[in-house]
Amino acid sequence: MHPEVELKFTAFRVDGGLTVIRAEIARSEQRPVLASEPDGRWRAYYRVADENIVAHPLMLRVWDMERDNAGMLYRLDEPQQRVARILENATQPMDVGTIARAAHISVFAAEDAIVGLVGMHRARFAYDGQHFGVLPVI
Repeated sequence: MHPEVELKFTAFRVDGGLTVIRAEIARSEQRPVLASEPDGRWRAYYRVADENIVAHPLMLRVWDMERDNAGMLYRLDEPQQRVARILENATQPMDVGTIARAAHISVFAAEDAIVGLVGMHRARFAYDGQHFGVLPVI
């Protein structure tokens, strides 16, 4: 993993003589944490309940922005204002294409707006087990 993360393994004996190994991974203060894949590529993951999910490219952009612009103040631009208004009433995660169409902006502008809103803690990423989307911060 990069950066290195503290790992702790504990072995338990259970009925039938089987051994169960529990792995505990400390939360990293630095994001993203990349794991090496069997094909040699490095991928970023995040946790949802008890699952490791491959991080969406927009999440990587937010993490880069948070790292590079820590402590900066932001003002909502027009596309961000449009997306924020659309997300205000969202009860289910909305995908980027749906947001772009509703805001009458390009997918690229919607992605930039979402990254900015998540970075400002005005929106959040959501994963429902199958789909990645965006919700307002309540």
